[in-house]
Amino acid sequence: MSFPVYQQRVREFVSQVYQLPVIHFNLVIYQLLHAVQLEFWIDALEEMTLPKMKEILNHNDAPSWELLRTLPNALLSSEFGTYFVHLRAQGRSSHSYNGSATGLDTRLKGRTQQHLDPRYRACHKGHSLLYNLMDDPAVARYAEIVQTGAYKGLEDGEPESIIDMRLSCLLHETFIQTMMGSYLPDKPGSTREIFRKFCPWYEIGLEWLPTNARIPLKEDFKFNGEAVVVDSELRAQIRRERMATRAYNARRAWSAQRIEHERETKRTLKEQITDPIAFMKNAGISDQEIENWRCIASARRAAWLKLDPYIRPATPIFPPTPLQLIDIRKRKERDEEEEEEEKSRVRKRKAAQHMEEVNSIRYGHDMNFLEMKYLQGYWDERHRRQE
Repeated sequence: MSFPVYQQRVREFVSQVYQLPVIHFNLVIYQLLHAVQLEFWIDALEEMTLPKMKEILNHNDAPSWELLRTLPNALLSSEFGTYFVHLRAQGRSSHSYNGSATGLDTRLKGRTQQHLDPRYRACHKGHSLLYNLMDDPAVARYAEIVQTGAYKGLEDGEPESIIDMRLSCLLHETFIQTMMGSYLPDKPGSTREIFRKFCPWYEIGLEWLPTNARIPLKEDFKFNGEAVVVDSELRAQIRRERMATRAYNARRAWSAQRIEHERETKRTLKEQITDPIAFMKNAGISDQEIENWRCIASARRAAWLKLDPYIRPATPIFPPTPLQLIDIRKRKERDEEEEEEEKSRVRKRKAAQHMEEVNSIRYGHDMNFLEMKYLQGYWDERHRRQE
């Protein structure tokens, strides 16, 4: 029976893993993965995956627990392989966890029973979100464990066979974790976030929440209880590649940060200077008052920009407190009173000029001061009577 969609997903996953730089791997695992051709690991994954699991991953719809619970019980298996843990609680969201069993003595049966042992969980609770959820006293959760893959090629105890078994299980564990969406979210560009996006249902999500925090391909690769190391020359080469990749990511992050800083500067300038000036112009405030306020606000903004962006307030309070915006109605009343006073002064000045012209015409320019004063009083009295 063929599973074309599943086979295509396996091929895409292995191809994507092969294209990742070395910083996303354990050095030994990276060396061993690239020691053979791509097709070797594609065949290894297809051989490890159980037929029922192939059928589940062959669907276009996201996997569900109703389908996964039809897989064999991992607690009864004595094989090497991978498993899936479904943790559920009444009225709460369910959680998922994926792992692998490569211990020569424990295998799947012993490894999965460790998850159900309270004493074992107590010793590893600080490093596992799954154990913290299982031992949460506030919520009673029930765990079910099914088998997703089996490695059946280990017939002898040769070191090469053991290494091949463990590397195949780690790669298959990473594949199942990716397909099941079991990785916790992480910062952009991290290894965990890269593998999360390899999931075909990354955009829509699955029906459970993830709990896996570690990437199997980045963990120490052990043989007989000791971590396998690579030669110093390869390690130096990988260190140089890792430093170059970090420098490249730092430059990209710096560019993105600078663009965001410029965008934020323009936005705050509009909020702190441009918009208040437009408001004051609409309120009828004089240009001189606006210019005085702009000088004060610019000085406050310059001091605000020098503060640490992580501790400074989001935006200062504008306009500053020394500026008192006068109500439009009060300003109009004041302007009307000043205008009326100015008109009255103009009328009096014109009346005085008119009287001087009239007196000059009637009596000439040879009158003394007393005569002019008498005539001025006469004409004022006459003017009042006419009114």
